[in-house]
Formats: sequence, structure tokens, C-alpha cells
Amino acid sequence: MFKFDVRDNVRIINENECYVDDPKLVADHVKDLYLAACYCMSSQPCEDDIGQIILRWEDNGQNIYYVRVYEDDSCGTPSCYCYLMDESGLEAYEPEIKVGDKVKIVNGGMVFDTYADWVVKHITDKNLLAHWAYGCRVCDRPGDSVAVYEVLHIAPHGGGYGPLAFIKGTDKCFLVAVDGLAKVKPEAKQKKQHPLEF
Repeated sequence: MFKFDVRDNVRIINENECYVDDPKLVADHVKDLYLAACYCMSSQPCEDDIGQIILRWEDNGQNIYYVRVYEDDSCGTPSCYCYLMDESGLEAYEPEIKVGDKVKIVNGGMVFDTYADWVVKHITDKNLLAHWAYGCRVCDRPGDSVAVYEVLHIAPHGGGYGPLAFIKGTDKCFLVAVDGLAKVKPEAKQKKQHPLEF
């Protein structure tokens, strides 16, 4: 019986439970050429890396998971590495980001700037659609990476990535993988000082 399902988000808790240098196992089970090419056969993931289960299978009594881990690639296409993991090296991971949260973008490589199918399917407000920054990378614009956004909608990617969030800033909306966001802590209200106090 499997502990995790395909598309579950997981955290790597034991990098030594990674199957290293086993391309035959990947070739036998991973039919998507892009995902197969992402296999990192000569190194292990880092503990606390966050990823998503892409495939799972049983092999000689062991539950094996093909886990995709995202990496920031300095504003290019989101890059990923895939690892073969035993389930004892994984734990469930629940993103902290929810609708209504204030967030900042911490990984510009996880902005989906042309995924119109997702946006049209999940965002029905025409005003928001008009402000979606189609084709615009956040990190291409100075200052965007420190801007604060509000999360308006979260839904699955639909193609293997983790959940995506539609976020709104002061003048633009972006579609970003939830793992590319960080929650912004609310500012503490300052106590009003009496005019005669120093």
C-alpha cells in the first residue's frame, strides 16, 4: 500500500533514501521524455527540499516514488530535478499559502506567464483577466520581487506541477506556483505616542 498519491506535495526528510545512479529503473517506468531527462542520477536531493510525487510504483517489495524538486533558475524557465525516492525518505507537505494571504514572490522562475488555459478556467472576473501580466516575468521588472500581493485563487496546475496561485498586486496579476511564494507577516500596529511623550 502506498503512503503518498501522485501529485502529493512532499518534503525530503532523509536524502539517503534516494536511489542514485539507476537509469534503467527510470527508463522502465518514466515514459514522459521531459521528466525522464530531469532525472538527477549522480546526486541526491537536500533534506528539507520540497517536491511533488510525479509517479509511483512497487519494485521488489519497495514503494518507489519519482519526485520532482523545483529550483530557482534566476528568472528563466522553471527548472526541476527528479529523484527516485523510497517512501521512508519522504513526509507529507502542506503549503502554508491560502486564499486571502499577503505574499511576496521568492522564486521568479516559478511564474507561469503564458498559462492562459489555467487563468481562463479559474478566473472569471474580467477586470482581473485584463490585469493578468501575460508574457511578463516578475524578475524582468525591478522591484517586483519585493512587492506584496494578495492571493485570489489557488488550484492544481493540471500538468504535474504543484498548486498554482493567482495573485494581485497594485496594478498587475500573476500566476505563480505556490512553492514560489512566501507569506508576508502583517506589520505590527504601532502604539500612538502622546504628543508630550518622548
